[in-house]
Amino acid sequence: MLVSEIPERINLESEYSFTTGLSGVRIADDGVHIDDEVFNLDESTVRSFGNLLDISYNYLKKCPADLLASNVNYWLREKSEAEALIHVINGAPRLLKSNTKFIPIKAVVGMIGRLFNPDDEVVELTTTDQLVHVDVISNEQRIEVPSRDMPLRPENDVTHGGIRFRIVTDFRARPPEVYTYLNRRVCTNGLCIADPQHKLTLQGHTVDDVLREMESAANDLWGKLPDALEKYRSTADIEVPGEVAHFIHAVAEEHGVGFRVTSEAINRVGELPTPPSLYDVINLLTSIANEDVTYKTRESLQFLGGSIASKPEAYSHRCTSCQQLL
Repeated sequence: MLVSEIPERINLESEYSFTTGLSGVRIADDGVHIDDEVFNLDESTVRSFGNLLDISYNYLKKCPADLLASNVNYWLREKSEAEALIHVINGAPRLLKSNTKFIPIKAVVGMIGRLFNPDDEVVELTTTDQLVHVDVISNEQRIEVPSRDMPLRPENDVTHGGIRFRIVTDFRARPPEVYTYLNRRVCTNGLCIADPQHKLTLQGHTVDDVLREMESAANDLWGKLPDALEKYRSTADIEVPGEVAHFIHAVAEEHGVGFRVTSEAINRVGELPTPPSLYDVINLLTSIANEDVTYKTRESLQFLGGSIASKPEAYSHRCTSCQQLL
């Protein structure tokens, strides 16, 4: 998807919000009734009911339709004097606590449109009741890593640079995050560089304040993308210190990657070139992030890849026996 196609893809014209009392909200056979309107009941709407009413989403998603409606409607009646903030997009409502501070998706899209060209690519666009996650890469920011004449190191091994934006629904609970994002085109592996310098600490509390801070951080990261890409390319010339399996085990443990995923990565060490470089290990790890793993695991693997890519000298100076940093 291109940046220019975002508004149509998620139907930005359908986005609006309003506040209403819970006395006018109920689930019926034909959807969610809110005052005089009827909306679709999708997964995000069910989860938002759980957050609003303090009901376990894991329980609600297992309920048959009639039991789901019965449970939710009971608690809506019990809390009928409370209010909720209703955020609607594509005909589905997200019911938020009335004091929630959230950034409309159209505002995020507008910011992306100012930062990127219309023909730049959106690698990921996820919008739920809990977060907005967008990965965008630039056609201009790119490097190519030399081939090693094998499937894992083919010709035209190009990686593009871009920005990741992640915003939780209530930005007061967790400040929005802006990261350097790199995407390897031959296998769509993504990695994310978490720079502490760009961990936002909100100075303001309005949507406009937050957007200004995010845009400022993104512009700063944009200016540093050429250096980030060059450092990433340099990892292709740095051999893994010591035994590759031991190295993967050590760095995965340091980044909280689970045992199952770590074991899967170690099982694939035989697929790597000989001798393997840090670049090869980065892409082994981030390729698993594209598979059937949780969002949290995918993020951990991508941040691990980004950590190695941004600090190759630190990862190459480890004890070849115990893999401790030197």
